[in-house]
Parts: sequence; C-alpha cells; structure tokens
Amino acid sequence: MNFNELANQLANSNSDTFWQGGADTVQIEKLEQLLKAKLPTVFKEFLQTLGGGGVADSEISGIEDNNATLDFGGTVYGDTLCAREDFELPEHLVVIFYKDDEICWCIDTCSSNEQIVSYDVFKQKVGPTIANDFGEFFSDYVSRRL
Repeated sequence: MNFNELANQLANSNSDTFWQGGADTVQIEKLEQLLKAKLPTVFKEFLQTLGGGGVADSEISGIEDNNATLDFGGTVYGDTLCAREDFELPEHLVVIFYKDDEICWCIDTCSSNEQIVSYDVFKQKVGPTIANDFGEFFSDYVSRRL
C-alpha cells in the first residue's frame, strides 16, 4: 500500500492535514510490547511511513515523535490505555481512531485478518466490523475526506 500517495491526495484536497512522522522499527516493537499485542504488517507500514495523523479533528492514532511510550490522546498507546481504563476495552483490541470518548475504532488482533472493528464505549462491547484490514480502512478514510 502506498501510504505517501494517499497522504498526498489528502494534502491536495481542501482538508487541513498533518502527519506525526514515521516511526522506526524499535519504537513499533516497543508499542507491541507495551500493548501486549502483535500489530498487523500493514498498520506497521503505516506507522513507519506516516506515524499517524491525517485530517485535523479526525486523526488516526499513531506514534508521535518516534516515541511509542507517549501516552496522550492521538497516540495508539495513549488512546488504547484510555479506552482500556475508562471503558473496559478488551486486551485484544488496539485503538486506531478515538474521538470525543464516543467513537472508538480498533484493530482486532485476535481476528484472522486483523479486522477493524467498532467498540461501543457505552455498552462496552465490540460492535460491527468497519473494514477487513487496515489497508482497506485507510483507503476508505482518505476517499471519504477528499
């Protein structure tokens, strides 16, 4: 998947975009250790290429400043910790999109193809599948914002 090409499409649209900058392999491995989860290859490629970010006020969680231990909003680690602590997010889910403590989309690391699922923070249960994998999710993310 060509993440740079899709990011350039967003940059050339009317959307205000920013990217956190690529993360190296050491930080991605550290993130997996911190979350006790194996991340899908395509998501790791996204983290290496763009780091996270996207359209302002609708950013994809990532690794900021090439530091997987940052635990504030907008980072995979911070968003996942927050959802686990506040909404009993199951350990096998890793947050990739978290907005206003209401919308929580996650990689299901237990599913065979690592689907992207919605997590209902109010009912505290896994909701419907949003995409079959992160590549499909990101392509859809970009096309909906052009």
